[in-house]
Amino acid sequence: LEAVSLPDRPKVRAESRNGSVFVELPCTVEAHLSLRTSNGKIREDLDGAEVTDLSKSKRSLKATLNGGGGDIEVETSNGGLTFQTRGK
Repeated sequence: LEAVSLPDRPKVRAESRNGSVFVELPCTVEAHLSLRTSNGKIREDLDGAEVTDLSKSKRSLKATLNGGGGDIEVETSNGGLTFQTRGK
């Protein structure tokens, strides 16, 4: 899943039952982020985003990006999850 641009307060939910998930969003996205996997690892690269309220474990990650505003939820049951923000 790759988004070139998003509305000011995005509402995004992506879910996979079997397989890895890759998400790339602009580093300027303003949202509360929630990532979860049942069987896999979470990898993140939040370069360029202002990150607050970061809480991370092996299978979940929650954070506020650039002050929040919207909601981004990504979940996979069997696979890894990679989330990254890209340059300004």
